[in-house]
Amino acid sequence: MSASAASLGLKVLRQQRRDATAALRVLRDAFENPPEGSTRAADLSWCESQPFRDRSWLKETLEVAGFLTSSLCLSADEHLEAIECLRDRPMTPHADLTLVRSVMEAALSIIWLCCPGGGVESRLCRSAAMFFESNAGQLTLLEATPGQEENLRRVTEVVVEYETKLHEHGFTVRRNKRGYVESVSYGQGTAPIRRNITSLAEDAFGEYAFIYGLTSGATHSRIWLTQGLEGTRIDLDRAAIAPLLDFSDAVIDSLGAYLSVNVDNWLRATHTRRVALLPRDPAVPSVDFDTYRGRRRAGGSVIKSATPLGLGASFGGMFSQSGLHEYRWAATGVPTTDERP
Repeated sequence: MSASAASLGLKVLRQQRRDATAALRVLRDAFENPPEGSTRAADLSWCESQPFRDRSWLKETLEVAGFLTSSLCLSADEHLEAIECLRDRPMTPHADLTLVRSVMEAALSIIWLCCPGGGVESRLCRSAAMFFESNAGQLTLLEATPGQEENLRRVTEVVVEYETKLHEHGFTVRRNKRGYVESVSYGQGTAPIRRNITSLAEDAFGEYAFIYGLTSGATHSRIWLTQGLEGTRIDLDRAAIAPLLDFSDAVIDSLGAYLSVNVDNWLRATHTRRVALLPRDPAVPSVDFDTYRGRRRAGGSVIKSATPLGLGASFGGMFSQSGLHEYRWAATGVPTTDERP
């Protein structure tokens, strides 16, 4: 494999991180100062039309979505940094795909949180549910960890206080038979405390939602994945990085729609990298950006139309019909670094 081929994945990833960071800064500014006519501006206007006692709380709940999105972006970027660090290391497909899965989960959570469809009451519920889960989710861990009594008491107080505030301002918090909070509702909106990532992947990526199941195989050390891996460095780069381009598109496109920010220039640059990264395959011809964008947004749906063209081809070099990989095994039965292809 040529040096240029070896460095292609790293170059694409670095360029994408740079451009995505620039796009997110613009989108953050638009979140803080929403353009007139945007869904975000309409959400804030709607809050102002509600009873005086609820206005500030409702607006703060929408603001929490910005904080949560920033936290998810931070997590995703740290995982991307790790993927970048692995590009000049011996091939580590399990680690790469595990990191990809984490980025995918963050991306899908952002899309769910700020989805421009569904109405303001749904977005309020999603923001409240995710904030509630981010605090209540600590309780089980703190209960099981010795010496955490004070932190457990503090977090419990926060959770109880937040639930009380939700009730005071017209939200309904539903619990299951075991007493655990299950969902948050307000008006016509409702949101689960625990998001079904598999369903979100199907909504966002359609027939390519299999990526989540595939990367889960790496996260959970499934033998079927380990025994099915084969290919070259560029195959691994395509398998790990091509999906990241599509996650980036989905997040930026969704936020752009919510904030009425034209993101076509960023999406166009991403598509150029996608075409350069994916293999030249007559069976999966590349398409120009306008065609790609039209297919993404077919039917006027930004989220469901985020189906990446040719993404399946990025996994083409990873699996063989026999299902056996090309690793040479050491005497201990564990593949050592210098024995990997």
